[in-house]
Amino acid sequence: MISINSVNKNVKCNIILQEGIGACFDLSGSGKTFAFKIIENYCEQNDIPCRKFDYTAMGSSLEFFITACKGKDVVIFDNADLYITPEILLGVKNLGVKYILASIKSRSYLKGTSPIYYRTVLDKTQKTLTIYKIGK
Repeated sequence: MISINSVNKNVKCNIILQEGIGACFDLSGSGKTFAFKIIENYCEQNDIPCRKFDYTAMGSSLEFFITACKGKDVVIFDNADLYITPEILLGVKNLGVKYILASIKSRSYLKGTSPIYYRTVLDKTQKTLTIYKIGK
């Protein structure tokens, strides 16, 4: 499990991730990209091999993702609905990547992956950001 409790840009962050493929379905502006940057920084500060992708990965091949994710413990796919497929998610998982987190709008991209669903809550009044597991 990855548990991050920190303050970043005056925002108190509480992020808890379980091993596996995780999906965040929250609306634009909910704090996903900000949270992903915090996770990426946490990995860097704790010597956890991590790779983060964004919209610039659009059009990349399965082989590109497999090569880029070898040896990583954490892989983050921001704006994943622009480029992700179940084959990419499963290919990365089969490399032994422990934590895979994707910001995605349609469950069709997750077919056959048995994802963990997360909720991202950014409270601008309280200056808090939370990512937590929803469901079973």
